Amino acid sequence: MNYYYAGGDGQPVGPLTAGQMQDLYRTGTIDDTTWVIEEGAADWKPYAAAVPSVEDDPAPPPAGPECRHCLAGNPPGARFCESCGEPLDEAAGAVLPPAADAEPEDPPPPAAPTVGLSKHAFLSHSSRDHDVALQICEILESRGVSCWIAPRDIDPGTPYDEEIIRGIESSQTFILLLSGSSNESQHVKRELMRALRASHPIYPIRIQKVEPGPKLEYLLEGIHWVDAWAPPLEEHLDRLAELILTAGPDAKGHRAPAGRKFGVGPLWRVRRGWRIAGGIAVTLSLLAVAWAAMTWRTGIISGIVDYVTRQMESRLGAVGEREAPRTTKPADDDPPAATGGSGRYAALVAEGAEAAAARRWQDAINAYEAAVALSNQFETAMALDRAKNALRGERETAVAYARAIAAGELSEKKGDFREAQRDYEGAARSAQSDADRAQALDKARRAGESIALQARREDVDRILRAAVEFEGQKDWDRCSEECGKALAAAPDEPSTNRVLELQKRLASAMAEEVKNRRPVEQTFQIGCMSKSGAPRKYPASGQVRDVSGEVLGELAIEIEFFGTTAKMFFTRAKRNSRADLCTFRNDDAVGLVRVAEVDGVSFSFRITELKNGLAERIETLAIQVTAKR
Repeated sequence: MNYYYAGGDGQPVGPLTAGQMQDLYRTGTIDDTTWVIEEGAADWKPYAAAVPSVEDDPAPPPAGPECRHCLAGNPPGARFCESCGEPLDEAAGAVLPPAADAEPEDPPPPAAPTVGLSKHAFLSHSSRDHDVALQICEILESRGVSCWIAPRDIDPGTPYDEEIIRGIESSQTFILLLSGSSNESQHVKRELMRALRASHPIYPIRIQKVEPGPKLEYLLEGIHWVDAWAPPLEEHLDRLAELILTAGPDAKGHRAPAGRKFGVGPLWRVRRGWRIAGGIAVTLSLLAVAWAAMTWRTGIISGIVDYVTRQMESRLGAVGEREAPRTTKPADDDPPAATGGSGRYAALVAEGAEAAAARRWQDAINAYEAAVALSNQFETAMALDRAKNALRGERETAVAYARAIAAGELSEKKGDFREAQRDYEGAARSAQSDADRAQALDKARRAGESIALQARREDVDRILRAAVEFEGQKDWDRCSEECGKALAAAPDEPSTNRVLELQKRLASAMAEEVKNRRPVEQTFQIGCMSKSGAPRKYPASGQVRDVSGEVLGELAIEIEFFGTTAKMFFTRAKRNSRADLCTFRNDDAVGLVRVAEVDGVSFSFRITELKNGLAERIETLAIQVTAKR
């Protein structure tokens, strides 16, 4: 029996007999820890467990012809191959043993060991990740997985691109180190396309927490991966090495490994069939829970669970036939839960599905974690991840809602109602329940009412400031007018009280002024002319005095711009404010009397002379004024 051992570069060395292996062991070339495989065996073993002693090594069988079709050995003198039935004559390519007296020829170059070469992997990586790639290569080769990696395995003096193609085509699997650098590397994309063209199984390993770019996303559609950015790196690669060593590639190049699925899930999307399977599982689970809730007898509940389990198996099996590339055949040594045959596992999945449908994410996580502990099925692990993400999202949303409410209340206390309204509206958008949303919207509505109230209060303040100015000028009429406006615009009781207080003060000041007023008894003539330079009969204005001689103000008359009217106005002496009293027209008759009152003084104006000129414009106007108080 021949043996091969793993050389220093990870390549198989052999074939060697047991005696030759013993000689290498005695010379120190190999030791007890050297990986050795027996020709035709399935696994590599340490030297001590793989190679028997020389004395125990059976004598090799007599050499017979070797079939050129299947390379199988045959007994001496055989005419047909015992393995494939092909003829063993020279025309068919039989390999005859050398003559007894002929010198032995050098043995032909050994074929690579069956397991070793079939598990040989091409390690594709960006040049920026070369140190990590060498570390991964070393770990995989220590697990018995030989790797082809550039530039280590490129022969000197050979074209780089030709060696890359040779490495991919001579390898049985393809390992892709996914990182930010490999996303940008055109060489990595070309190598991946070449591996897909060669129908190699693809094993992506994410060494950084990044998503594949558009090109890699398209090429890696539906392929599982390993996350290996968090130490220790060895633990992430143990399962990968086990899969490469125990499961060969299928005809299409996409692996269907035995037992649990490889990696943590598909890179992007779950196929439609698995979404259908998940919907079937959730529906059947909800039916089972509802039926169990209406019955309280343990036997009935157990029967329901078993029935649901069988239905789930049949539905998932049908979907699995449609989604052949996504299904896996359970390993012989997997626990019964891995095949979906455990009632406890199915019950936990149903419980998790029910809790997830009711958005009770923590209950769903607890149920799914218990199910994963029984059997780490891909669908259940994905449901667990979705429940964890949903719970994390709800918690983050709840924190955002609480922060927005707190910020709105703080702004409200500061009197910044606009900012408070914005905060409350943001809280309503992040609310998880209708009650929280209604609460936030109610706070936003009250903040809006406060904004409107604040604006009306500002209007009242502006009106009252104008009224106070008129109060200082003792213009009681204008002050009273502004107080009326403020009272009509007052939005609340405090604003109304402020207006009433000003009105009360105004009434008191006016009463005091009336009390201190002295009588007025005065008559005089004033007039106006439109011709400039003509001699005047009467002055254009006249002062109004009380009996003590104090000047109360001045009366004046002016012809307006178009000359068809003239206006009489009174200018107060102390307040320097002007009040319009009456207007005269060009068609008024002589002797016409008009009256007016201001600051308690009654005025009587009688026309004593009115003369019109061209275009019926007033040329001369004389007025007799009588003032009394």
